[in-house]
Amino acid sequence: MAKKKEFSDEVKNAKLLRNSILWSLALVGGLTVILSFFLPVGDVANQVIRSIGLTVAPSSFVTFFLSKYVNSITGQSIKKTTESAVTESFDNSLKKLESLIDENYKTIDETLKSDLKKSFVETTDEVIAHLKQLSESVSKEQNATQDQIRKIAPGFSLLASGTKYGVENIHINRSQALESFAPSMDAEVQKAFKKEPGARIWITSSSIKGFLDAVTLHFDGRKTIENIAECGGCDLRIMMTDPEIANLRANQEKRNEGEIPNEIKMNVAYLKRIGVQKDAIKFYRGTPTVFAIATSDRMFLNPYPYQIEAFRCFSIIVMKTNNPSSDIFHQYLRYHFEEPWESATMIAQTYWEEC
Repeated sequence: MAKKKEFSDEVKNAKLLRNSILWSLALVGGLTVILSFFLPVGDVANQVIRSIGLTVAPSSFVTFFLSKYVNSITGQSIKKTTESAVTESFDNSLKKLESLIDENYKTIDETLKSDLKKSFVETTDEVIAHLKQLSESVSKEQNATQDQIRKIAPGFSLLASGTKYGVENIHINRSQALESFAPSMDAEVQKAFKKEPGARIWITSSSIKGFLDAVTLHFDGRKTIENIAECGGCDLRIMMTDPEIANLRANQEKRNEGEIPNEIKMNVAYLKRIGVQKDAIKFYRGTPTVFAIATSDRMFLNPYPYQIEAFRCFSIIVMKTNNPSSDIFHQYLRYHFEEPWESATMIAQTYWEEC
Protein backbone atom coordinates (compact mmCIF):
# COMPACT_ATOMS: atom_id res chain seq x y z
CA MET A 1 0.00 0.00 0.00
CA ALA A 2 2.91 2.39 0.82
CA LYS A 3 4.72 1.55 -2.46
CA LYS A 4 1.56 2.25 -4.41
CA LYS A 5 1.20 5.65 -2.74
CA GLU A 6 4.90 6.46 -3.38
CA PHE A 7 4.57 5.61 -7.06
CA SER A 8 1.45 7.75 -7.33
CA ASP A 9 3.31 10.71 -5.81
CA GLU A 10 6.19 10.30 -8.29
CA VAL A 11 3.81 10.27 -11.24
CA LYS A 12 2.09 13.36 -9.91
CA ASN A 13 5.44 15.23 -9.47
CA ALA A 14 6.54 14.23 -12.99
CA LYS A 15 3.37 15.66 -14.42
CA LEU A 16 3.85 18.92 -12.50
CA LEU A 17 7.45 19.19 -13.74
CA ARG A 18 6.38 18.55 -17.33
CA ASN A 19 3.66 21.15 -17.14
CA SER A 20 6.05 23.66 -15.58
CA ILE A 21 8.59 23.16 -18.39
CA LEU A 22 5.92 23.52 -21.07
CA TRP A 23 4.52 26.66 -19.48
CA SER A 24 8.05 28.08 -19.13
CA LEU A 25 8.83 27.40 -22.78
CA ALA A 26 5.50 28.98 -23.78
CA LEU A 27 6.32 32.03 -21.64
CA VAL A 28 9.80 32.28 -23.12
CA GLY A 29 8.40 31.96 -26.65
CA GLY A 30 5.82 34.65 -25.96
CA LEU A 31 8.39 37.04 -24.48
CA THR A 32 10.73 36.42 -27.46
CA VAL A 33 7.96 37.32 -29.90
CA ILE A 34 7.19 40.47 -27.92
CA LEU A 35 10.87 41.35 -27.79
CA SER A 36 11.14 41.07 -31.58
CA PHE A 37 8.71 43.96 -31.92
CA PHE A 38 11.22 46.28 -30.28
CA LEU A 39 14.04 45.38 -32.62
CA PRO A 40 14.49 47.12 -36.00
CA VAL A 41 12.43 45.67 -38.75
CA GLY A 42 14.39 43.64 -41.18
CA ASP A 43 17.14 43.14 -38.73
CA VAL A 44 18.50 39.62 -38.65
CA ALA A 45 18.26 39.48 -34.88
CA ASN A 46 14.66 40.53 -35.15
CA GLN A 47 13.90 37.72 -37.51
CA VAL A 48 15.78 35.09 -35.52
CA ILE A 49 14.24 36.04 -32.14
CA ARG A 50 10.74 36.23 -33.65
CA SER A 51 11.23 32.84 -35.36
CA ILE A 52 12.33 31.27 -32.08
CA GLY A 53 9.40 32.82 -30.21
CA LEU A 54 6.89 31.75 -32.83
CA THR A 55 8.30 28.26 -32.77
CA VAL A 56 8.61 27.73 -29.01
CA ALA A 57 5.41 29.33 -27.79
CA PRO A 58 2.95 27.55 -30.08
CA SER A 59 4.87 24.29 -29.66
CA SER A 60 4.61 24.54 -25.89
CA PHE A 61 0.89 25.25 -26.00
CA VAL A 62 0.30 22.49 -28.51
CA THR A 63 2.43 20.07 -26.53
CA PHE A 64 0.61 20.94 -23.28
CA PHE A 65 -2.85 20.52 -24.74
CA LEU A 66 -1.85 17.43 -26.69
CA SER A 67 -0.44 15.89 -23.54
CA LYS A 68 -3.71 16.64 -21.74
CA TYR A 69 -5.72 15.25 -24.60
CA VAL A 70 -3.47 12.26 -24.98
CA ASN A 71 -3.61 11.65 -21.24
CA SER A 72 -7.40 11.84 -21.36
CA ILE A 73 -7.58 9.58 -24.38
CA THR A 74 -5.03 7.23 -22.87
CA GLY A 75 -6.94 7.17 -19.58
CA GLN A 76 -10.19 6.43 -21.32
CA SER A 77 -8.51 3.86 -23.50
CA ILE A 78 -6.89 2.25 -20.50
CA LYS A 79 -10.21 2.44 -18.64
CA LYS A 80 -12.05 0.87 -21.56
CA THR A 81 -9.30 -1.70 -22.01
CA THR A 82 -9.31 -2.44 -18.29
CA GLU A 83 -13.09 -2.61 -18.12
CA SER A 84 -13.13 -4.84 -21.18
CA ALA A 85 -10.44 -7.06 -19.75
CA VAL A 86 -12.09 -7.18 -16.37
CA THR A 87 -15.51 -7.79 -17.92
CA GLU A 88 -14.12 -10.48 -20.17
CA SER A 89 -12.27 -12.06 -17.27
CA PHE A 90 -15.36 -11.81 -15.08
CA ASP A 91 -17.52 -13.31 -17.83
CA ASN A 92 -15.03 -16.11 -18.36
CA SER A 93 -14.83 -16.71 -14.62
CA LEU A 94 -18.62 -16.58 -14.37
CA LYS A 95 -18.94 -19.04 -17.23
CA LYS A 96 -16.39 -21.32 -15.61
CA LEU A 97 -18.23 -20.97 -12.30
CA GLU A 98 -21.57 -21.72 -13.96
CA SER A 99 -20.04 -24.69 -15.73
CA LEU A 100 -18.50 -25.86 -12.47
CA ILE A 101 -21.79 -25.37 -10.66
CA ASP A 102 -23.64 -27.27 -13.39
CA GLU A 103 -21.16 -30.11 -13.22
CA ASN A 104 -21.19 -30.16 -9.43
CA TYR A 105 -24.98 -29.81 -9.38
CA LYS A 106 -25.30 -32.83 -11.62
CA THR A 107 -22.84 -34.71 -9.44
CA ILE A 108 -24.57 -33.56 -6.25
CA ASP A 109 -27.99 -34.29 -7.74
CA GLU A 110 -26.93 -37.76 -8.82
CA THR A 111 -25.26 -38.35 -5.45
CA LEU A 112 -28.31 -37.13 -3.57
CA LYS A 113 -30.63 -39.19 -5.73
CA SER A 114 -28.42 -42.23 -5.26
CA ASP A 115 -28.16 -41.67 -1.51
CA LEU A 116 -31.86 -40.97 -1.19
CA LYS A 117 -32.72 -44.01 -3.24
CA LYS A 118 -30.36 -46.15 -1.20
CA SER A 119 -31.68 -44.71 2.04
CA PHE A 120 -35.28 -45.16 0.87
CA VAL A 121 -34.62 -48.75 -0.14
CA GLU A 122 -32.91 -49.49 3.16
CA THR A 123 -35.68 -47.78 5.12
CA THR A 124 -38.34 -49.57 3.10
CA ASP A 125 -36.61 -52.90 3.70
CA GLU A 126 -36.47 -52.16 7.42
CA VAL A 127 -40.13 -51.16 7.49
CA ILE A 128 -41.14 -54.25 5.54
CA ALA A 129 -39.07 -56.45 7.85
CA HIS A 130 -40.63 -54.78 10.90
CA LEU A 131 -44.13 -55.12 9.48
CA LYS A 132 -43.46 -58.75 8.66
CA GLN A 133 -42.23 -59.35 12.19
CA LEU A 134 -45.23 -57.47 13.58
CA SER A 135 -47.57 -59.46 11.35
CA GLU A 136 -46.04 -62.72 12.56
CA SER A 137 -46.36 -61.57 16.16
CA VAL A 138 -49.98 -60.50 15.64
CA SER A 139 -50.68 -63.78 13.87
CA LYS A 140 -49.26 -65.72 16.82
CA GLU A 141 -51.26 -63.64 19.27
CA GLN A 142 -54.35 -64.06 17.14
CA ASN A 143 -53.87 -67.82 17.01
CA ALA A 144 -53.31 -67.91 20.75
CA THR A 145 -56.41 -65.77 21.28
CA GLN A 146 -58.43 -68.00 18.99
CA ASP A 147 -57.22 -71.05 20.92
CA GLN A 148 -58.25 -69.39 24.17
CA ILE A 149 -61.62 -68.45 22.68
CA ARG A 150 -62.11 -72.03 21.48
CA LYS A 151 -61.29 -73.26 24.96
CA ILE A 152 -63.59 -70.87 26.76
CA ALA A 153 -66.32 -70.72 24.10
CA PRO A 154 -68.18 -73.70 25.60
CA GLY A 155 -68.10 -71.87 28.93
CA PHE A 156 -69.64 -68.75 27.37
CA SER A 157 -72.22 -70.90 25.64
CA LEU A 158 -73.01 -72.63 28.93
CA LEU A 159 -73.17 -69.29 30.71
CA ALA A 160 -75.52 -67.87 28.11
CA SER A 161 -77.76 -70.93 28.24
CA GLY A 162 -77.66 -71.05 32.03
CA THR A 163 -78.62 -67.39 32.28
CA LYS A 164 -81.41 -67.86 29.79
CA TYR A 165 -82.89 -70.84 31.63
CA GLY A 166 -82.29 -69.52 35.14
CA VAL A 167 -79.29 -71.58 36.29
CA GLU A 168 -77.68 -69.70 39.19
CA ASN A 169 -75.06 -72.12 40.49
CA ILE A 170 -73.77 -75.69 40.33
CA HIS A 171 -72.20 -77.65 43.22
CA ILE A 172 -70.44 -81.01 43.42
CA ASN A 173 -72.58 -82.36 46.26
CA ARG A 174 -75.74 -81.63 48.23
CA SER A 175 -74.01 -80.22 51.32
CA GLN A 176 -72.22 -77.49 49.35
CA ALA A 177 -75.40 -76.66 47.50
CA LEU A 178 -77.45 -76.46 50.73
CA GLU A 179 -74.83 -74.05 52.14
CA SER A 180 -75.41 -71.81 49.10
CA PHE A 181 -79.18 -72.29 49.14
CA ALA A 182 -79.65 -71.60 52.88
CA PRO A 183 -80.17 -67.80 52.51
CA SER A 184 -83.10 -68.43 50.16
CA MET A 185 -84.84 -70.62 52.76
CA ASP A 186 -84.03 -68.15 55.55
CA ALA A 187 -85.61 -65.41 53.45
CA GLU A 188 -88.84 -67.40 53.20
CA VAL A 189 -88.88 -67.96 56.98
CA GLN A 190 -88.35 -64.24 57.61
CA LYS A 191 -91.13 -63.45 55.17
CA ALA A 192 -93.45 -65.76 57.12
CA PHE A 193 -92.46 -64.24 60.48
CA LYS A 194 -93.30 -60.81 59.04
CA LYS A 195 -96.69 -62.13 57.87
CA GLU A 196 -95.81 -61.33 54.29
CA PRO A 197 -97.74 -63.36 51.69
CA GLY A 198 -96.13 -65.94 49.43
CA ALA A 199 -93.65 -67.58 51.81
CA ARG A 200 -93.07 -71.10 50.55
CA ILE A 201 -90.81 -74.10 51.14
CA TRP A 202 -91.66 -77.31 49.29
CA ILE A 203 -89.48 -80.41 49.58
CA THR A 204 -89.56 -83.51 47.37
CA SER A 205 -87.40 -86.34 48.75
CA SER A 206 -87.01 -90.02 49.34
CA SER A 207 -86.88 -89.99 53.16
CA ILE A 208 -85.72 -86.36 53.86
CA LYS A 209 -82.77 -87.88 55.75
CA GLY A 210 -80.23 -86.07 53.51
CA PHE A 211 -81.85 -82.74 54.39
CA LEU A 212 -82.31 -83.22 58.14
CA ASP A 213 -78.82 -84.62 58.73
CA ALA A 214 -77.02 -82.00 56.62
CA VAL A 215 -74.95 -79.56 58.71
CA THR A 216 -72.58 -76.98 57.21
CA LEU A 217 -71.16 -73.63 58.31
CA HIS A 218 -74.36 -71.73 57.46
CA PHE A 219 -76.89 -74.51 57.17
CA ASP A 220 -78.44 -76.87 59.71
CA GLY A 221 -81.27 -78.99 58.30
CA ARG A 222 -83.06 -79.73 61.56
CA LYS A 223 -82.81 -76.13 62.77
CA THR A 224 -84.14 -74.90 59.42
CA ILE A 225 -87.18 -77.20 59.58
CA GLU A 226 -87.78 -76.20 63.21
CA ASN A 227 -87.76 -72.51 62.23
CA ILE A 228 -90.19 -73.20 59.37
CA ALA A 229 -92.55 -75.10 61.69
CA GLU A 230 -92.28 -72.38 64.31
CA CYS A 231 -93.09 -69.43 62.03
CA GLY A 232 -96.47 -70.93 61.12
CA GLY A 233 -97.07 -68.69 58.13
CA CYS A 234 -94.95 -70.56 55.61
CA ASP A 235 -96.54 -72.86 53.03
CA LEU A 236 -94.65 -76.07 53.90
CA ARG A 237 -94.96 -79.22 51.79
CA ILE A 238 -92.87 -82.33 52.38
CA MET A 239 -93.34 -85.20 49.93
CA MET A 240 -91.58 -88.53 50.56
CA THR A 241 -91.56 -91.97 49.00
CA ASP A 242 -94.41 -94.17 50.13
CA PRO A 243 -92.93 -96.56 52.73
CA GLU A 244 -94.68 -99.49 51.05
CA ILE A 245 -92.46 -99.19 47.95
CA ALA A 246 -89.36 -97.62 49.56
CA ASN A 247 -87.48 -100.93 49.55
CA LEU A 248 -87.22 -100.67 45.74
CA ARG A 249 -84.85 -97.77 46.22
CA ALA A 250 -83.00 -99.54 49.00
CA ASN A 251 -81.99 -102.24 46.55
CA GLN A 252 -80.67 -99.65 44.08
CA GLU A 253 -78.66 -97.82 46.78
CA LYS A 254 -77.33 -101.13 48.17
CA ARG A 255 -78.98 -100.60 51.51
CA ASN A 256 -80.61 -103.13 53.77
CA GLU A 257 -84.24 -104.00 53.21
CA GLY A 258 -86.50 -102.00 55.50
CA GLU A 259 -83.84 -99.35 56.13
CA ILE A 260 -85.49 -96.63 54.05
CA PRO A 261 -89.07 -97.32 55.31
CA ASN A 262 -87.74 -97.08 58.89
CA GLU A 263 -85.97 -93.79 58.00
CA ILE A 264 -89.22 -92.39 56.64
CA LYS A 265 -91.19 -93.35 59.75
CA MET A 266 -88.52 -91.98 62.09
CA ASN A 267 -88.35 -88.65 60.21
CA VAL A 268 -92.13 -88.32 60.12
CA ALA A 269 -92.10 -88.78 63.87
CA TYR A 270 -89.48 -86.04 64.21
CA LEU A 271 -91.50 -83.67 62.01
CA LYS A 272 -94.61 -84.36 64.07
CA ARG A 273 -92.68 -83.69 67.26
CA ILE A 274 -91.44 -80.24 66.17
CA GLY A 275 -94.91 -79.14 65.16
CA VAL A 276 -95.21 -79.90 61.45
CA GLN A 277 -98.85 -80.51 60.60
CA LYS A 278 -100.03 -83.85 59.23
CA ASP A 279 -101.47 -82.30 56.05
CA ALA A 280 -98.06 -80.79 55.23
CA ILE A 281 -96.65 -84.30 54.61
CA LYS A 282 -97.60 -86.69 51.78
CA PHE A 283 -96.39 -90.00 50.41
CA TYR A 284 -95.79 -90.53 46.71
CA ARG A 285 -96.02 -94.04 45.28
CA GLY A 286 -92.82 -93.83 43.34
CA THR A 287 -89.19 -93.17 44.02
CA PRO A 288 -88.23 -89.61 43.15
CA THR A 289 -85.69 -88.94 40.41
CA VAL A 290 -84.54 -85.63 41.93
CA PHE A 291 -84.31 -84.42 45.51
CA ALA A 292 -85.68 -80.87 45.30
CA ILE A 293 -86.55 -77.80 47.36
CA ALA A 294 -88.65 -74.93 46.01
CA THR A 295 -89.02 -71.44 47.47
CA SER A 296 -91.03 -68.58 46.01
CA ASP A 297 -88.26 -67.61 43.57
CA ARG A 298 -85.53 -70.27 43.69
CA MET A 299 -85.17 -74.02 43.43
CA PHE A 300 -82.67 -76.62 44.61
CA LEU A 301 -82.26 -79.71 42.39
CA ASN A 302 -80.17 -82.80 43.34
CA PRO A 303 -80.67 -85.76 40.95
CA TYR A 304 -80.76 -89.32 42.35
CA PRO A 305 -78.23 -91.65 40.71
CA TYR A 306 -79.10 -95.32 40.47
CA GLN A 307 -76.24 -96.79 42.52
CA ILE A 308 -75.53 -94.22 45.26
CA GLU A 309 -77.28 -91.76 47.56
CA ALA A 310 -78.15 -88.40 45.99
CA PHE A 311 -76.60 -86.31 48.78
CA ARG A 312 -73.17 -87.43 47.58
CA CYS A 313 -73.75 -86.10 44.04
CA PHE A 314 -73.97 -82.78 42.24
CA SER A 315 -76.72 -80.22 42.75
CA ILE A 316 -77.83 -77.12 40.88
CA ILE A 317 -79.65 -74.00 42.02
CA VAL A 318 -82.01 -72.27 39.60
CA MET A 319 -84.06 -69.09 39.85
CA LYS A 320 -87.38 -67.99 38.49
CA THR A 321 -87.11 -65.99 35.27
CA ASN A 322 -89.52 -63.69 33.45
CA ASN A 323 -90.27 -66.41 30.91
CA PRO A 324 -92.27 -69.13 32.74
CA SER A 325 -92.76 -71.15 29.55
CA SER A 326 -89.05 -71.81 29.03
CA ASP A 327 -87.16 -71.91 32.32
CA ILE A 328 -86.17 -74.78 34.59
CA PHE A 329 -87.84 -73.31 37.66
CA HIS A 330 -91.36 -73.45 36.23
CA GLN A 331 -90.80 -76.84 34.58
CA TYR A 332 -89.97 -78.52 37.89
CA LEU A 333 -92.44 -76.43 39.88
CA ARG A 334 -95.23 -77.93 37.85
CA TYR A 335 -94.02 -81.46 37.12
CA HIS A 336 -92.00 -82.21 40.26
CA PHE A 337 -93.98 -80.37 42.90
CA GLU A 338 -97.50 -79.26 41.97
CA GLU A 339 -98.82 -82.22 39.95
CA PRO A 340 -97.09 -84.93 42.06
CA TRP A 341 -98.45 -83.31 45.21
CA GLU A 342 -101.95 -83.48 43.80
CA SER A 343 -101.60 -87.20 43.13
CA ALA A 344 -99.71 -88.05 46.34
CA THR A 345 -101.56 -89.63 49.31
CA MET A 346 -102.14 -88.16 52.71
CA ILE A 347 -100.55 -89.94 55.65
CA ALA A 348 -102.96 -92.42 57.12
CA GLN A 349 -104.18 -91.52 60.59
CA THR A 350 -103.03 -94.84 61.99
CA TYR A 351 -99.52 -94.30 60.58
CA TRP A 352 -99.47 -90.79 61.99
CA GLU A 353 -100.45 -92.01 65.43
CA GLU A 354 -97.73 -94.68 65.35
CA CYS A 355 -95.07 -92.07 64.69
